[in-house]
Amino acid sequence: MGALAKPHFKPTSGMLWGEDARPGKDLLAYAAASHEDPGLLNWYPSIGSADADLLPELGTIRPRSRDLERNNGYGAGANQTYKDNIVGHQLRLNANPDALLLG
Repeated sequence: MGALAKPHFKPTSGMLWGEDARPGKDLLAYAAASHEDPGLLNWYPSIGSADADLLPELGTIRPRSRDLERNNGYGAGANQTYKDNIVGHQLRLNANPDALLLG
């Protein structure tokens, strides 16, 4: 039994790539890997680790992001959404002390 191809949408046309079975047409797992999409033809990002990409500019990135959080509603909202998705919107006490041990 063959594996079923996952449907992936091509961003420019919205067509299912899995239905495009023309001979010689590569079926890609991700639309970002396309060599035919006009929006991606001239996009060649550098290949590097996250540290190599960020650390040289970290001294500029960090204060700019802090300034956005303090002075921009979208920046503050994005940061609050990030915190809410990790911690939750409300902290609640959930203590269960051991009554026998405490006497």
